[in-house]
Amino acid sequence: MDDDKVTCLTFIDFKKAFDLINHKTLLKELAIYGVDGSSIAWFTSYLSDRKQFVKLNECVSTCQVVSQGVPQGSILGPVLFITFIHDMPLHMPDPNVEIYADDTTLRSASIDQLPVLTRMINQDLICLERWCNENGMVINTSKTKSMLIAGKRIRNNTSTFSISIDAKLNDAVTEQVLSYKLLGVSLDQDLSFTTQIHELCKKLSKRVGLLRHICPYLKQKQREIYYSAIIKPVLLYGSIVWCSCKQDDLMSAQIAKTSCKSNIGC
Repeated sequence: MDDDKVTCLTFIDFKKAFDLINHKTLLKELAIYGVDGSSIAWFTSYLSDRKQFVKLNECVSTCQVVSQGVPQGSILGPVLFITFIHDMPLHMPDPNVEIYADDTTLRSASIDQLPVLTRMINQDLICLERWCNENGMVINTSKTKSMLIAGKRIRNNTSTFSISIDAKLNDAVTEQVLSYKLLGVSLDQDLSFTTQIHELCKKLSKRVGLLRHICPYLKQKQREIYYSAIIKPVLLYGSIVWCSCKQDDLMSAQIAKTSCKSNIGC
């Protein structure tokens, strides 16, 4: 941003990601990563012959065999999913792929020419869709977005600050947005984090209001427990963005933080 360059983030959303994992492909990848034969047999047993049914009031459907996917809500589920998609960056021309569970972000190189950036992003998306087709994954095009990050100087000096994504995922055009919430943190195109701070203050306001309301009925120790369980996690989550936000936004966050602590003593 300081060098007047542009970076494109493409936020990929997989449709029913945990439910579409092909068992045979997953077991092959486990073997490639060095899992031995007896352990492969254990994973095969773990994934095989699973059944599910639906119950609505007193009506119960027949059991159906689950032929793909990993059990959600289990400890192994996310680990197996990460293992399954771990080779995705190897199939991309630009290896800047950030993966956290089923949240995948393509990050382009920072350059100063939008036409070049456009070609790079389209190539990345073509390779990504090819990988999805080969591995049985489906991209949720309605939730997949792209965002350009740059300083105000280059945005003001560019007549049309946008890219044309020709690589249509599942015959749908990828929408370009000005902000996007990734893993609970609201990113915007100039990395001001104004939206993130506003949402933070809004959450804190509700929680402090409740604390102020119940304060007369709680002892000091109980108010501290409320703070540690309900308020402190909100303050700490993504707090690293405070050092990059605007001074006015930082002041708002500090006021909200001070209000929280003052209400503990009531």
